[in-house]
Amino acid sequence: MMTKHKVLTIDDHEDNNLLIKYYLSKSFEVLAASNGKEGLAFLEKYDIEVVLLDIMMPGMNGIIISNKTTSKSYIMMPGMNGFEVLELMSANPKLKNIPVIMVTARTEMDDVREALTRGAFDYVKKPIDFTELHHKINVALKYKTQSDELSRISNYKQFYEGLVHARRLQQSILPDKQFFRSIFPESFIIDLPRDIISGDYYWVNTRHSCKFIGIFDCTGHGVPGAMLSVMGNV
Repeated sequence: MMTKHKVLTIDDHEDNNLLIKYYLSKSFEVLAASNGKEGLAFLEKYDIEVVLLDIMMPGMNGIIISNKTTSKSYIMMPGMNGFEVLELMSANPKLKNIPVIMVTARTEMDDVREALTRGAFDYVKKPIDFTELHHKINVALKYKTQSDELSRISNYKQFYEGLVHARRLQQSILPDKQFFRSIFPESFIIDLPRDIISGDYYWVNTRHSCKFIGIFDCTGHGVPGAMLSVMGNV
């Protein structure tokens, strides 16, 4: 059975969340949150791939305040609107790459511009055209797949460049080739490690009339082997 993509709808009107669930549940796994705080908690808990976010969420969040006598009072504070949720998502490295589609009755150009400026991927107005919404979710999913792939390639590139730099450092601790040839004039070196960095290394020295040469094969390859080769040289 094919796993469905996870979509999160954040809207303070339960009827809107139920309607979105009804129309989209055949194609997607739809989770619903009734306010921004709950939506952010869902985003931390689940691997959400697309967020459907309302702008106007004037709901109230309850918080507990303790006084000096340890008694507690329960007060109500204004809930986060969609723009504030967008800002918090953009500031969170784990959430900032999740596409957000604004689903709202506020369709003035200033609202659209502000949503896109704050990081929204797209915009769908209410009442919802579910064919349009379904299409835009699929576009957002393709965008996320490509974005994740580019991120993976970028991370691999940084890792690869780090290994190349480590290879240069490792080579710097090996005997200088001119010094090697000064001791063994009729010689050459073939150094072909299996990985970019390796655990195999050689050593050469001279003392009085004696010439010394050592070739070492450390257990393991790659980074672990390279660490052993550094320890051996030390």
